[in-house]
Amino acid sequence: SGVFEVKCAYNFSEVPSVPTRMIIEIEEMRLTCKPVTKTPKDPQRLVACLQAALPREFFDPNEALIDTTYMDPNVRVVCFLGMRFAGVRHVYVRESCDELTAALSSSESSED
Repeated sequence: SGVFEVKCAYNFSEVPSVPTRMIIEIEEMRLTCKPVTKTPKDPQRLVACLQAALPREFFDPNEALIDTTYMDPNVRVVCFLGMRFAGVRHVYVRESCDELTAALSSSESSED
């Protein structure tokens, strides 16, 4: 077992018309094995498997442009822009927002 970390920095856009836009840059990608003395036999294959399993915008978000399109105390909706991730959206809901979480869960099950 272990931890795969993608450490990023972000800056807010300096363009006044889009003050909510963030620009992401990777600072470091790190794979830490636990225990540290137990390294994977094939680290390249492990990273390839992680890359295949994770959404691209999480595995390698370098140069991603992200707009916050909606935000309230419990929900935030972000939209990715640019050549790499155009149109990808993420909805973040606070865990304490049980009512909204239940509503989202029921709407997903009704679409099946």
